[in-house]
Amino acid sequence: MQIVYSNDKDLLYSLGKALKACIIMCDIMIILIRELIFFLYVQSWINPVIGCHQKFHIIYLFILSHLHFFLTTWPS
Repeated sequence: MQIVYSNDKDLLYSLGKALKACIIMCDIMIILIRELIFFLYVQSWINPVIGCHQKFHIIYLFILSHLHFFLTTWPS
């Protein structure tokens, strides 16, 4: 797919929108990582005998649930 720009203003506008979307996604990822770290901290505080396999399973389910949420609610 090729995008044709009529002038530099359209190109700069599109690049600005793409940069803004990248910044928003980075902010979301930082929030999710902080939430995941806090969740694992609380899990280890509640159940200190949680195994490594269980932690990876929790991380996997956490990422899948948030990914599904953002893919189904993100505006197209």
